Amino acid sequence: MLEFYIDDSRDEKGTAVLVAGYLARADQWETFIELQQRLLADAGVPLTIHDTRIFHMTDFENSALIPRSPFHLWSRDRKAEFMGAMARLIAAQTLMGAMVCAPYRDAETAMPHFPTDFPKLKPLGMAVLELVKCARLWSVVHESREPITYVIDSVTDRADIASVMNKIEHDAEFCADFRFHKWTWGTAARNVPIQAADVLAYECHKEWVNFYQQGGTIKVRKLLGAFGPTLHYHKLLDHATLVSYANQVRMDLHRHGFEEFLPPLHAD
Repeated sequence: MLEFYIDDSRDEKGTAVLVAGYLARADQWETFIELQQRLLADAGVPLTIHDTRIFHMTDFENSALIPRSPFHLWSRDRKAEFMGAMARLIAAQTLMGAMVCAPYRDAETAMPHFPTDFPKLKPLGMAVLELVKCARLWSVVHESREPITYVIDSVTDRADIASVMNKIEHDAEFCADFRFHKWTWGTAARNVPIQAADVLAYECHKEWVNFYQQGGTIKVRKLLGAFGPTLHYHKLLDHATLVSYANQVRMDLHRHGFEEFLPPLHAD
């Protein structure tokens, strides 16, 4: 059984939604949980009421401004050493990572290009669907027929995501094509692997702030280099990309379903 854990982020100005996740076998996630919780315990991160420890990348990066953070007084070198260990752990226990950036303005300007009877999705729904496409692509490339369970951070806007995931889950053809087993909401406290997705969502956020908004192309931040051989898919759902998808839909109006909306992407 494969499990895909997903988390999201947004930039401070609310111009885009960023979604990211990691795919791994169930046994890999069990090992990740054990070792990651041990790493956090050694760092002095306290237990939650769920008897787990939580790592938030944003809080870690801004710990110098958060007196209550266990990382508050850590030096830059010590933080770098810790983050290196976290990155190596994620790399060792995952099969694939994927990150999608969906700017709000691009989605708004592209939607009129779709047929009027096409099911409209908000940027968050588009981005999550793209992650499902990434998992499907990984399965095809690696000739895997293992079913995939999706666990999505429940802090996100639920309606649009639920619409996408329920559409796939309730269609036997989609389930078979996507190797879709089931999906559920989760939290970082109850579902520790979401914390790995949180790290990647933060990196996706930085890509948007540092590169995409200035018109730059997709770049891999230095931290991702520590993730070793783990394959990472990157996708920017900009206006041109979405209009291209809309044109594909219009070319096949009798089948304007999910397959025509966000076709499988390729590794950059």
